[in-house]
Amino acid sequence: MAVLAFYKGKGDWLDRAIRFITRSPFSHVELVSPGHGWHDQKWPCISSSTRDSGVRIKYLDLYNGNWELVGCPWAPTRSSYEDARKHLGRKYDYVGLFLSQFFHFNRHNKRRFFCSEFVGTAIGLDKAHRLSPSDLFIRANELNRAYEGGRTA
Repeated sequence: MAVLAFYKGKGDWLDRAIRFITRSPFSHVELVSPGHGWHDQKWPCISSSTRDSGVRIKYLDLYNGNWELVGCPWAPTRSSYEDARKHLGRKYDYVGLFLSQFFHFNRHNKRRFFCSEFVGTAIGLDKAHRLSPSDLFIRANELNRAYEGGRTA
């Protein structure tokens, strides 16, 4: 099962701006590595991050109160993570973030990613560049309810 980790910690000015603009408790999202155990109580996660200037793998403490985890049994697990690894080193899509999230022009650079676009694409969602972390959280939970009810959304 794919697991998504949504960041709700205090963060920096950009985290606060994203939460304010999207009216959400979440400012970032990570795809948690399947089948890999933790190291020093940290889990390997992959996402696109402003702090790291793009797509990277990072060990994160997901149980420190700053994250909300959402399992997605409908999403492909190993293939999502392995496909996502192919994008390591791609740059962060600052322009796409502002044009699609702050100004709602739904424009993005197909060779760069912001976090929710990256994770949404990795788990197979169409038009992931339109999703904020909050939108992705809502969509994942909607798909979970549909999956549990035996139907597709």
